[in-house]
Amino acid sequence: VPDDAFYYMQLGSEFQRSGRWSFDRGRTLTAGFHPLFGYLSAIVERALPDRSDASLDLRMGAHAALATATTLAALALLTSTARCAFPRGVLAALLFVGCAGGVFLLPFQAMEWPYAVLGGALLARSMVAERAAWIAPAIAFGCLCRTDFVVAGACLALALYTLDPRVADRQKRARLVAAVAGEALGALVVALHAWVASGHLVQSSARMKAHWGAVVGYQPLYGLEPASYAFSPGFLLTRVLDFGPVTLVPVALGVGALAWSARKGAGDLGWRGVALFRWSALAAVAYPLVYGKIGTAAQCWYSAHFFPALFLLVAAIGHAATHRVRGVLVTMGVLLAAVNLWDARRPQWNAAGLVARARALNDDPTIAVAAAWNAGTRAFLGGEKVVNIDGLVNDDVYPYVVRDRLHCYLVHEHIPFIVDDAAWPTPLRARYLGFANGWLLRAMTRIDPGGPQAVWSVDLAGLARDPACSEDLRPLAARRARPR
Repeated sequence: VPDDAFYYMQLGSEFQRSGRWSFDRGRTLTAGFHPLFGYLSAIVERALPDRSDASLDLRMGAHAALATATTLAALALLTSTARCAFPRGVLAALLFVGCAGGVFLLPFQAMEWPYAVLGGALLARSMVAERAAWIAPAIAFGCLCRTDFVVAGACLALALYTLDPRVADRQKRARLVAAVAGEALGALVVALHAWVASGHLVQSSARMKAHWGAVVGYQPLYGLEPASYAFSPGFLLTRVLDFGPVTLVPVALGVGALAWSARKGAGDLGWRGVALFRWSALAAVAYPLVYGKIGTAAQCWYSAHFFPALFLLVAAIGHAATHRVRGVLVTMGVLLAAVNLWDARRPQWNAAGLVARARALNDDPTIAVAAAWNAGTRAFLGGEKVVNIDGLVNDDVYPYVVRDRLHCYLVHEHIPFIVDDAAWPTPLRARYLGFANGWLLRAMTRIDPGGPQAVWSVDLAGLARDPACSEDLRPLAARRARPR
């Protein structure tokens, strides 16, 4: 379970308690989350408000059960779609993508991954349905699951347009209009939700990650890395032969070459099959390019949009292959699926240790409020003492981070402690997290006995001497509620 999962639990808990989307009991507001899973988390928190270890097990079990059912529904929809368009390649798709390493891990992380996969599966299924109107709500639903689903909708619109540039055919035109309408509807609903939640049209997490990408630079290889969780060989390479995301390049080139050779065979079942083939190929190329803007911030659950695209792409390749080649693909797929299942026994994160350290924060009477970059588990299980300062779920800190004045935010909010991983403050992170000027690092004094989690005392009086801190960048409501 990643730290980000506890962001949703904390947000959901506050929403069901007060009706506001806040990470820190109303101190700040945020729209830095994906709406569908945010509301689902609020429902779970309403049913399980207790935060004991026993309740935590029930909470994780509830999320895992919902995610498993959703993942199986998505797989059923993708299988049904592939049978309509690429029937001879269904088995290869199930083995190479349906049994990819991420399938054995990601549904159990209490994140939005399975719901975003379902959005892609619904879009693919609506493409082969008789009624074109189903495309629009499928795209809107996908945008509520993950905002970057707009890329998948744009890829479908482009695929349909390339089939008929003059938009003369009635059926193709209806689907193209539905795709554009779905894009507009999905973007509008997400923007309005962000505005109502926090007063911004763009989610704070998206704004912050755009800033990170601008500071660190464009990293298309790291944009490709999430695909490894949605494709069997890629996951094997990155977990067993981990030489970085460059190891995925040969696999990506190989899949691209196979897809190019299969492009004619994908069209023997009509224009819908061609449209699905082009959509899946475009999405598989577009998402690494888009995620390259945020580089290493693209985590494993970003593979959600790769999953439907790669499923249909592999199905098209298997459908166009000869009988002998399909036999080879199935044999390789069985072996890789077995490896993925075995490899999934290794946890991605050691959440148990972090849970224990968060409980210790809850029991510490000397800390009333603290800041943290990795704030999820520490906030949810640490007595709700933590204010997020990486900006993902705190809209107020964004103007400080982009101006390299994170230390001024702590001064203005009267936050005298930072609690986080001991190794977290590094020169690279300081550049994009807003403390590269050195003021904050000089004011931090570690006061814990040692270990992987550190507690730093912050000299707020010393930080207040910086002339830059004379400017209060917080919104008016925060300045009125907590004046300097």
